[in-house]
Amino acid sequence: MNITPIVAPGSKADDGSEGIGRLTTIADDTVPDIIENVIAEALWKYISPLLILFGTIGNALSIAVLLQKRCRKSTTSLYLSCLAVSDILAIDIGLSRIWINNVFHMDIRNLHDVVCRLHFFIVYFLPQASSWILVMFTTERTLAVWLPHKVSVISSKRTAAIMISLTMTILAGFNMTLFWTQILVEEDGKYYCQTHPDHIYFDYQVWPWIDSFLASFIPFTIIAICNLMIVFKLQVAKRLQQSMNTGNGRTTADQKMSSATVILIFISIMFLTLTSPLVLYLYFYQVWYPYDPPVDEHVAAQSELHYTITYLMYFTNHACNFILYVVSSAKFRADLKNLLVRRGRSNERGNITGTSGSTGGPTRSVMETQLSVSTKF
Repeated sequence: MNITPIVAPGSKADDGSEGIGRLTTIADDTVPDIIENVIAEALWKYISPLLILFGTIGNALSIAVLLQKRCRKSTTSLYLSCLAVSDILAIDIGLSRIWINNVFHMDIRNLHDVVCRLHFFIVYFLPQASSWILVMFTTERTLAVWLPHKVSVISSKRTAAIMISLTMTILAGFNMTLFWTQILVEEDGKYYCQTHPDHIYFDYQVWPWIDSFLASFIPFTIIAICNLMIVFKLQVAKRLQQSMNTGNGRTTADQKMSSATVILIFISIMFLTLTSPLVLYLYFYQVWYPYDPPVDEHVAAQSELHYTITYLMYFTNHACNFILYVVSSAKFRADLKNLLVRRGRSNERGNITGTSGSTGGPTRSVMETQLSVSTKF
């Protein structure tokens, strides 16, 4: 196996591959197989396509449900739709490149100079975008829980759209540097996407930490704090309600508040669980895997495997939100069932009309019956 020297997260090894996204082990018979490298390569080859397939289908279904007429009026739908779009692109563009490199030994970044620069921009921007969409959603729900009398202002769709647009613009500004730090160079008749010689220090020593803070460290901290605040406030409200409860059970307002926050808490817990291992690796990999020259092959292989597992966990976060929506939200399950039933009946009606020659579609009464299954998401 070709052992890539351990380098700083996000930086480039001697072969031109990145640190944070560099681990694309390619078979090489001149180097003895090390079990950690064999496992890492197998994980990239066989787990990656499963995440790509499941993440693409799941997020596509989430978008279809969230963009239904009854759902798309809420800020929750806006945030989660944007998150699903970002997650699909992160998986299909970012993880696909690593899988293709491992299976077909081809790096798509080496195809053209534009592809080289654009792919770098996209694969760094999208994980940051997903993290900050979740940060904005978490912050909005936290303010809504702590300031319920201001919820009509805090949770307006216009405010959410402005915040998303502003945040994406700022993140894009940070990542624009990648358009001039990366270039396609020719060596011995082959092309490689590498760092421009004039920007090596920035790309090796500065940018990895900018990206780590934007994609992981800061969102991780904000989401953790906000969820603690939400849980604390809900517990206080629950105790207060119990002390005032006369036996009539939960109020409608309490049910709505719980319904609006439970899906967020599920998503946040999953985000913290699946991204924290990579955060810890980025902080402590130099302590756990010292690489003072000469680099020990076994130490490099152990770091490779550790990174592979934590990075795939990070991508799992992009792929599993659909499951969380189904598990945590009865309204989402009802809307999903509604969507699938309506599509199935539409296809069935199309087959019938194709046979009988009729051009009619589902009647209004049938559509209204299907739409009445669930309430606003």
